Amino acid sequence: MKQIITLILFLLFIYPVFAQNKAMEYLNTAIEYNQQNEYLSSLQYCNSALDQNPEMSNAWFLRGVNNFKLNNYKDAIVDFSVTLNFQPEYAEAWFYRGKAKQANGNLVEALADYNKARELNPGKSTVLVIKGIISSIFGGSGKNKKVKK
Repeated sequence: MKQIITLILFLLFIYPVFAQNKAMEYLNTAIEYNQQNEYLSSLQYCNSALDQNPEMSNAWFLRGVNNFKLNNYKDAIVDFSVTLNFQPEYAEAWFYRGKAKQANGNLVEALADYNKARELNPGKSTVLVIKGIISSIFGGSGKNKKVKK
């Protein structure tokens, strides 16, 4: 009987802490891969983190970023939407969901998301929008661009 009680206590108290720690390890690894522009590997570690803790909003957000970078815009929209279910005041999630919607061709909904991001964090959102406009005008970061003479 003591073994059963010990097992129940382990499952109720110890295992959730273990799962949370493992989820954080996966998320930290996902962040490292993302910073190295290894978006597919980062995405896989985000999935592992979410298997351990499906309520980890930072993993949903990073998974959305990875999906966006991999041009999986519909998946990115879903990931950012889940992030916003957990953290409705997360301005960057609103902004990046708007970017994914814009890339997916839904400009009206993208504008609504951009406006929400601007409402929540006026300074940062304005800078991100201006950066996006400049990038679209000049075709990206400007690296490896040939100048016509």
